[in-house]
Amino acid sequence: MGAFFSAILTREGKLLFCEKDYHEATIQRAGLRDNKLEDRDFVRIVILDGDMDKFREDEWYTLPKWYNRAEAKLKCLDLLTLVMPVWDVYNKAIKSIRNFYGVLTKSAWDQYLEDRKDAENSDDMEVWNKLDDAWMQYLKNRTVVVGQELYKEAMILLERFYAESLSTIDGYVKGG
Repeated sequence: MGAFFSAILTREGKLLFCEKDYHEATIQRAGLRDNKLEDRDFVRIVILDGDMDKFREDEWYTLPKWYNRAEAKLKCLDLLTLVMPVWDVYNKAIKSIRNFYGVLTKSAWDQYLEDRKDAENSDDMEVWNKLDDAWMQYLKNRTVVVGQELYKEAMILLERFYAESLSTIDGYVKGG
């Protein structure tokens, strides 16, 4: 989930969601057909920042007659009560991973910034070429390379953890 939570409310009253923050992933996974606008079979719902005061429907101007906003909000509130603790752990873990990456690559970054100082106030192309070289050295630095690999692996594992944690909640639509 990103800066907002997205869900799909079906005509049958089922609230569907997944770990992605866009509706199309849930629609595709659930096998829903998005082929009619008038009297459609589901409504896309968005809750910004996990805040029920920021609840809204996508395509609000074509809501079907069967849709009941008050009931939808109650269902979303119940769902968010279950999802938010998982989301909070997920976001804290992301911050920890980013902080670790920053600590791991700090000395290489500091060296790059030091090399860059010479070029910032110069019109000399040779100095700018040295800056390009410094950037390439930064990218090739073993600590940076390992840090990037660790970062990618940690994010993949975290995404799996997040999806698995959400999969225990009713309405979660698993990926294929």
